[in-house]
Amino acid sequence: MHISFLQELTCNSLSWPPNGAQICDNKNILGSLCHYTCNTGYQLTGSSTVTCQNAASPSWSAVPTCEKISCSEPNYPVHTTAQCSDPAYGYLSVCSMKCDVGYTLKGAYFMQCRADRTWSNVGATSCVDDSPPTISCVTPQILYADRGVTTTSVTWHLPTASDATDDNPSIVHTFGQIIGTVLEVGTEIVKYKAVDEDGSESQECFIQLQVFCPIRMSNDTNYFSEPCPVGYFLNQTSNLCDQCPAGVYKDVKSGSTCSSCPNGYTTQVSGSKSESDCVKLCSPETYSASTVEICNTCPLGYYQDEYGQTTCKQCPSGKTTASTNSSSADDCKIFEDCVSSPCNGHNCTSVQDSFICTCDGGWSGLIVRHHRINVMAMHVKMVQRVIVELPITRAVVLLDTVVRFVKFHHWIAAGLTGRIQHVQRVVELGV
Repeated sequence: MHISFLQELTCNSLSWPPNGAQICDNKNILGSLCHYTCNTGYQLTGSSTVTCQNAASPSWSAVPTCEKISCSEPNYPVHTTAQCSDPAYGYLSVCSMKCDVGYTLKGAYFMQCRADRTWSNVGATSCVDDSPPTISCVTPQILYADRGVTTTSVTWHLPTASDATDDNPSIVHTFGQIIGTVLEVGTEIVKYKAVDEDGSESQECFIQLQVFCPIRMSNDTNYFSEPCPVGYFLNQTSNLCDQCPAGVYKDVKSGSTCSSCPNGYTTQVSGSKSESDCVKLCSPETYSASTVEICNTCPLGYYQDEYGQTTCKQCPSGKTTASTNSSSADDCKIFEDCVSSPCNGHNCTSVQDSFICTCDGGWSGLIVRHHRINVMAMHVKMVQRVIVELPITRAVVLLDTVVRFVKFHHWIAAGLTGRIQHVQRVVELGV
């Protein structure tokens, strides 16, 4: 008797799809189907149904994937800067917003990509300029009638304005006469306000215009008007009272000129009204960035012979000063090298731009002709090489000579200092 067995043909089990789901029937046998769906925020790429096929070698048809959806680039409110968590603007990605300097955020501070490919909070955010401009009026302003009459065509200094978001806010005349009007002797008030590009307005400021009659003095060819206030002088060209410039002051109403500070003093701002506003200038032999105290002393090799300077003057080539605080070019001198006793008490001979050390009787050591700064680094290197071959007492003598010579001429640059310190460590260790 012949018995036949039938084998059931099946496909391998499918893995669970990332960011999606599947429902399969008939236990993966040949001809069974699996249906695919994607989670919210993802879209299916490929067919939503796969089939177990091919009886000769059962396998599944192409399996779809779930891809994250993306939103288009968002439109941000004006005057904002945004930072997004995903440059591709994928599902659930967030773009945070902040306002530019001078603006305040109103409403939501972020937008999020949604499953329908739209952004949340669209139109719910704005950046508003809630800081108005500022305006400044100079008042009073003194004007003078023309000779022989009690009127004059007036002009005056307009206000100044500033704003956090507008580099050039508008100055708007809101009250009173306009420039060019003919005014009688007396007092007039004019008002202004500032308006920025967003329409924010400042408070009004006012200017008091005071028109005075000229009066004839003993000099019949000149007229002098009512005095300018303290801190101001009469500008003979414009016939206006202008502030005294920095460096001078005016503490009385009479007179048309400003007063100078005492010698060695100055004012730092315009419109100074008293001698007490004068501050001390940096004296000769010192300097500062502001020209006034607190001052720094001129370093070695430099001098300053004037008041109120921002730098010191350098000595001519080949010359230096004996100390800091030098106040004259005469302090710049050529110094004898042996003056510094560079040979540790032994014989020193000065030669042009250098010196020679010679050991006294009973002493021995390296006799070196030391040149100035252009070869100083070479000699320190040489000392570094030979000192390890000397007895410790002679090494100390040689090292002391080099250090004292370099210090006297103020040539301890970073490189020379490092080498000398290395030699000192060698001596201390007794190598």
